[in-house]
Amino acid sequence: MKHILVAAFLIASVPAWAADAPAPTAPKTVTLDVSDKPVGEVLKDIASATGETILAEKLVSGAVTAGIKDATVEKALDAITKSLHIQWRKISVPQGSVLAKDADALAAQMRTVLALRFPDIVISPAGSGGSFVHVQRESAANEIVKTLPPAAGFKTVYLVTDDEKAYKKEVKDESKKKVAKYIQASKEQMDAFLAMSPEERKAVLRESMNLVNQLGPEGMQQMMSAVFELDPEYMAEMNRMSMKAMFSMNPDALKNMLRMSMRQQMQMMQEMTPEQMQMMMDIAKEIAGEMQSSGQPTPPPTGQ
Repeated sequence: MKHILVAAFLIASVPAWAADAPAPTAPKTVTLDVSDKPVGEVLKDIASATGETILAEKLVSGAVTAGIKDATVEKALDAITKSLHIQWRKISVPQGSVLAKDADALAAQMRTVLALRFPDIVISPAGSGGSFVHVQRESAANEIVKTLPPAAGFKTVYLVTDDEKAYKKEVKDESKKKVAKYIQASKEQMDAFLAMSPEERKAVLRESMNLVNQLGPEGMQQMMSAVFELDPEYMAEMNRMSMKAMFSMNPDALKNMLRMSMRQQMQMMQEMTPEQMQMMMDIAKEIAGEMQSSGQPTPPPTGQ
């Protein structure tokens, strides 16, 4: 079902000229026969032929192939938008408003209004002043729109949007914000860590390990998957930095690190079941074969 929403500030009482307004003239029509023509140019042709204001947000793109004969602006927009799986809406905005010229600004305001989910409501203040009307029912919305002639200071604008692209962009932008926020927090933590004494750093690392342990197997699996799904070049750079840091350590610290690493590997192997051990060996052989076929240096055979 078509959804229409009207949100506007109106005069509380209906003025006399609303009843005496002249009958509307027949709308102008448009005839087009286009083949693979950019949608922006087609919309300009429709606007020019009908005298209507048609705006398209920047996300709208594509080429149009269509034949339109003596169609009203709305019939023409139906044909064009359906062929590209995009949308159009008829919106009343105040005369002189930037929204009557800026498609992206109007699209943003429209999506804000469409996100409202309270019931139909009309608010009229006591005495003189403005009223606020919010209507989502189609029949009621259509009747209200009929009472907004140009003399009331409103201008009709046809807005063409690509709601699917807009939604994906919104999700992507929100994701970028989350990543940026996390990176900033991580940078602040790193700066704080470097400003600590050696004992404070040890305490922080112990507590950090405790937090990691609280992730549990599922959380650890998600973290490890994220790390090893990175671009190989990122991993190679991390390894180079690790090697440089490792050989910058004093001999006792390096020896202790290698001792701990070897103990952990031995412990992991001892805790594996025979089935898990066989699975690891099979995967290692498969990777060695891939490396050999691509000309990369291969590790020694399993068991050496």
